[in-house]
Amino acid sequence: STKWVSYTAAKEFEATVDALNKAAADHGMMIVGDVNQDAELAANGLRLPGAHAFFVGNPQLGKTFFEATKAIGAVVPVRMHVWADAAGSSHIGYFDPAPQFAAVDPALSDG
Repeated sequence: STKWVSYTAAKEFEATVDALNKAAADHGMMIVGDVNQDAELAANGLRLPGAHAFFVGNPQLGKTFFEATKAIGAVVPVRMHVWADAAGSSHIGYFDPAPQFAAVDPALSDG
């Protein structure tokens, strides 16, 4: 089953985003996309200060996964959500991708 993983960051929003970039790089990954959800939803009257969806992946591993099955694009790159709450605390959340890999292709269950 899908597992939600979340952390309250010890840093403010921008420092949390910097730490996410560093952690991705330290693990051979990179931020390959960023959706500023606050800016996108503000046009509809909803404010979500600091809300960003980051797409994190390893392009070389991604190539391997896509060569195995094009359907893996529903899972990779992994989406990580970073947001600030009303008190100003920053949070990071994502779904553990392992069950999603297995659902797309059991051979990729340890992806």
